[in-house]
Amino acid sequence: MRRTPLGVVFALSLVAAPFSRAQDLSPAEKTLVRSVESRDGEQMAALETVVNIDSGTFSEGHRFERVGDVIRGAGVIDMKGGDVVILYALK
Repeated sequence: MRRTPLGVVFALSLVAAPFSRAQDLSPAEKTLVRSVESRDGEQMAALETVVNIDSGTFSEGHRFERVGDVIRGAGVIDMKGGDVVILYALK
């Protein structure tokens, strides 16, 4: 069985959030959507910081790079991206 990485699930939920507003959301859900959207810049800054820390894999020259909606760098999706998602979910 193939598992979907947590970072992918979170990213899809962020993409779906604006579309979900077309439906009737509970007050708690609306608060959650606003909270996630309000921390987008803070989360991207945290992701950039951890991506720019050398790691055991692909650490030579893989620096954080954002072009439009595409982010490149060592561990942006699997390891470091997932870590940032978990930390901000706990906040």
